[in-house]
Amino acid sequence: MMWGYWVTKYKKFTAADRINYVNQFKSGGLTRGDFCKQNGIALSSLSDWIGVYGQRDIKIVYFTDAHNQPGLSFDRFFWLCNFVKDVSPDYLVDGGDFDDFNSLCRHERNETYQGKFKPAFQKDLEHSAQARKIISDNISPKIIKHALLGNHEQRIWDFENINPEMYGTMTSAYMDTLLGNDWAVTHYKAYLTLHGVDFTHVPMNGMNKPVGGKNPCNLISRDSIRDVCFGHTHSIGLQENHKLGPSRSVVAFNGGCFMPDGYVPSYAQNSQKRFWYGAHVLRIIDERLHVEQSLTMREIEKKYSN
Repeated sequence: MMWGYWVTKYKKFTAADRINYVNQFKSGGLTRGDFCKQNGIALSSLSDWIGVYGQRDIKIVYFTDAHNQPGLSFDRFFWLCNFVKDVSPDYLVDGGDFDDFNSLCRHERNETYQGKFKPAFQKDLEHSAQARKIISDNISPKIIKHALLGNHEQRIWDFENINPEMYGTMTSAYMDTLLGNDWAVTHYKAYLTLHGVDFTHVPMNGMNKPVGGKNPCNLISRDSIRDVCFGHTHSIGLQENHKLGPSRSVVAFNGGCFMPDGYVPSYAQNSQKRFWYGAHVLRIIDERLHVEQSLTMREIEKKYSN
């Protein structure tokens, strides 16, 4: 199961070659001897093999921006669990904005007409806990779960900051729902680095604001020093920017959203942006990010709703 990483020592192979060989190694259809013969490689000493034995390609199921909230069905989280069972990843990574927390939205003030329809924070919290529990109860405990917090979760910390009498009460209740369901947590604006690849809800620019524009992947891959996976925009994108020097580049991947198919939040109605709904299988090979599969929400529902 771990032999595929040996392939990454030989830079003549493309990313597609590497993934193909990795899959053959994992299925038992290819031995190291066969691999050497096919590619004219001499395994000159056992240390060449031992030096990388125990490493492996890393498989991740990644989704982002679910915007879980009262009034939206939990169905997609059950489908996600079936997807995870099918893929058997090493990690499940939630890219942030898992919860909407409309109760704390400052765009619609409480005294306005629209503000009167906002849910109570407790309802938002209960809905969050239910969704997290669905995932934890229905996937293997061996799968490491990482939750990146987004700007919508950050609303809890911001609310406490301007209401200091509440300080620590709401955030601790929310963190209990995460830690109690075995999610490791990375806070908003921070980075989680897994096997040489960065994950964050959205990278920040020099003004400490989210990197945006029509092609954020281009800006992020241009300015980052390692491959990075992010969410926030609800759109899908992939950009590789080449750097000075031989075979040097950085990939930025934007993962769309995991909201119900076709759902557009009220604040984004009639916007120019086109949302992409679904989840992904990612591979990390030799500290590089590869997008192996992207399934739309319709494909996930069709295949995993039973």
